[in-house]
Amino acid sequence: MESLSKAGQEMSLAALKQHDPYITSIADVTGQVALYSFSPKTNEWEKTDIEGTLFVYKRSASPYHGFTIVNRLNMHNLVEPVNKDLEFQLHEPFLLYRNANCQFGNSCGTSLCPAPWIAMLATNGNPFQIIRAVVQNRPLQNKPPFEKKL
Repeated sequence: MESLSKAGQEMSLAALKQHDPYITSIADVTGQVALYSFSPKTNEWEKTDIEGTLFVYKRSASPYHGFTIVNRLNMHNLVEPVNKDLEFQLHEPFLLYRNANCQFGNSCGTSLCPAPWIAMLATNGNPFQIIRAVVQNRPLQNKPPFEKKL
């Protein structure tokens, strides 16, 4: 975990609890991550308007883990529960994931399209090992979903 003072950890935990009272502790934090989404129309990764501090946390209710990017660019934070619908691929320095709720939307606008892949790039620290640990019951896939690089 990046070095945060005890007071900094307590303030961060209190801020996270304002959005989710079931958060019990911060498992890991990294100061800077950027989120990218894959566009099937252009066949390229596009930077989203979400970047900031990534917190990986534990919860007292199901799902028992989650992560949040506290966005520095606007007021819309990314909040992801770690559950059975979350799929990961680790391609350091990137963590690719997708979820069933298709937060960034499907290009075809139907429920038949697969959920889009999202890429996180950590420019400060390596939070991905702890994310991997909280989903250790599910193996990461080895093959990247796309050949394009970020």
